[in-house]
Amino acid sequence: MRKYKYLLVIIYALFIIIMLKNDELDNNDKLIQENITHSVISNNNVIAHAGGGIDDITYTNSLEAIDNHYNSGTRIFEIDFMFTEDNRIVAVHYWQDLDENYSFYERPSYPEFSISKIKNLYTTLCLKQLLELMESDYPEMIIVIDTKEVDIENFYMSFINQVNSYNNNLLVRFVPQIYDFEMLETVESLSENHFLYYILTLYKIDVLPSEVLNYLSEETDIKLLTMTSFRYSQFDQEIIDELNNLDIKIYLHTLNNLEQINNYLANGIKGIYSDYVTENIINNIDN
Repeated sequence: MRKYKYLLVIIYALFIIIMLKNDELDNNDKLIQENITHSVISNNNVIAHAGGGIDDITYTNSLEAIDNHYNSGTRIFEIDFMFTEDNRIVAVHYWQDLDENYSFYERPSYPEFSISKIKNLYTTLCLKQLLELMESDYPEMIIVIDTKEVDIENFYMSFINQVNSYNNNLLVRFVPQIYDFEMLETVESLSENHFLYYILTLYKIDVLPSEVLNYLSEETDIKLLTMTSFRYSQFDQEIIDELNNLDIKIYLHTLNNLEQINNYLANGIKGIYSDYVTENIINNIDN
C-alpha cells in the first residue's frame, strides 16, 4: 500500500513538472511572437494593401499575391476578412470577385468559397490557412485586419476565438484597424489575450486633426495611425510634431508612385500602404 502511495506521489510530481514545462514553453513562444511583431513594426515601411497587387489586379487577398510580396521583402499585410454563410472567417474584399451572383447578403458557404478562385485565377485563403502560413512559410508575417462586417463585436469575438483555438500566441501578430473612437474598448473587452498593436484609420470617421491628437494622447494602446494623403494635408506641422512626440507611427494609404512615397518617407511619414511597392523596392534591394 505504501509503495502504491509513493507511486501516486511520483506520478503527480511528474504531471506537475510537465505542466510547468509546457507553461514555460508557451510563455517562451508568446515572447518570441511578441518580439517578431515589435521588430517588424519598427523596421518596416510598407503594408501590402489587400495582400498586395498581382498581375495589375488589386484586392485579391490571395495566396499568390501574398507569396509574391513576402518574397519581395514585405512583412506587413493588410487583409480583408468576412464571414462565409456558415460563419467561417475568410480573406476576401468583394464576394463578386468569386462569382457575380454573390453579394454582401448572398454569401457562399465555406466549401463553395474554398473551391473558388479570385478573378478565376487566384487561390483563396481562410483564417486557419493564414495561421498555418504564419507558422511555416511566413514566420515574420504581420496581418493588419480590415473587415466590412457591420457587427464588429461579433466579428472580433469569432476572430479571437478562432486564433486562440489554433495558437493563442499568434494573436499578437494581428493588428486590428480601429474605425472610430469607441471601437478599441469593444475589441479589448472581448478577451484577456489582447492584441499587441492597434492602428487607427480615419477613412470612416469625420473628425478634426485636433480630435485625433486628443484621442491618441489619452488612448495610449494605439501607436499606429493611417489616413489618405489628402487627409494628412489637413494636419498642420504642430499636430504632426505632437503625434511624433507620442511615438505615433503615421502611415498613408494607398500609394503606388515610388517618387511620391520616397518624398513622404523623407519628410517624416513612417510608412505606407501600397498595392505594388514592396519593402525591397523602398530599400533598393533586388529580389
